[in-house]
Amino acid sequence: MLRLMESLVYEKDEATLQEVEKMSRHYAQSLKEIPSEKIAAKKDEVNRVGGAFKFLARFNILPANFGPKVEVENIIKEQHWGEK
Repeated sequence: MLRLMESLVYEKDEATLQEVEKMSRHYAQSLKEIPSEKIAAKKDEVNRVGGAFKFLARFNILPANFGPKVEVENIIKEQHWGEK
């Protein structure tokens, strides 16, 4: 998924965008299903995906209110992973 997201930076392809949207929805749903005591094992991965969503939104490749982006950001906030 991250490689497809990266490819959108270089060339915005509608088919790739649709695949990223589909994969993102599936990813966000899978995160919701992880028990709270096991989500910490996904910290680095979730932060990387969250960063990719922010980047794509900053350059208007994905909308800022894209559902999976918001869900991943909420998980990061809930887990206090964004705090330094």
